[in-house]
Amino acid sequence: MVATIERPTYSGVYPVADAAALIQATSPEVSNLATSRHLFRWIRDGLSGQYLTGLRGNEVALTFLDLVSLRLIAVFRAHGVTSREIRDAHNALRKARGWSHPFAMEPIWLSGMHIYIREHDIPIAVTRNWQAAFDFVHLFVGPMHNLAFGENNYPTTWEPREGIVLDPQVSFGEPCIKGTRIGTQILWALAAAGDSPERIAEAYELPVDQVEAAIAWEHRLAA
Repeated sequence: MVATIERPTYSGVYPVADAAALIQATSPEVSNLATSRHLFRWIRDGLSGQYLTGLRGNEVALTFLDLVSLRLIAVFRAHGVTSREIRDAHNALRKARGWSHPFAMEPIWLSGMHIYIREHDIPIAVTRNWQAAFDFVHLFVGPMHNLAFGENNYPTTWEPREGIVLDPQVSFGEPCIKGTRIGTQILWALAAAGDSPERIAEAYELPVDQVEAAIAWEHRLAA
């Protein structure tokens, strides 16, 4: 029986449009492959939390696990993995692992157009009927997401840009300056109101480059 993950109280809260913006901001290659329309289709196909079944439109609020899972699907599509292969890999991993979010619960590799995991340090091609592979050039997707894993393979944080972290236990999972509870949106709003990065940095006791990175990140989200 496949284990399900109930939606935790503090698990991140992301409307679909906001999730699409976060995913698109991480890398240019997914900008046209992770619109709200794409995310809704993947949700409908069962590639995110089961608690979303039957919900529509504004009723849908994604968790942190949903967000990082859908981000990975966008990366797969950008590298030419077909929708059917993604669904098959998701279902196969879900059945084998017992996780409702298999793309978010362990490191995943992508080589060419095939999805790999590791078992006993041996790469296994999920999209090749679980064939073992011993000599291949792989692209490790984990660092692209910069996910940190805690107990029971549960992802704890995501660092989409250096120095910027999403932690579902902090500020409902909104992007913050790493190591703080200071939201990047707050710093961006101050800059938009006319404050200089130097003045903001002094007020929050942050290095100026961190403030500038936060502002640049929020500009990218807005774009």
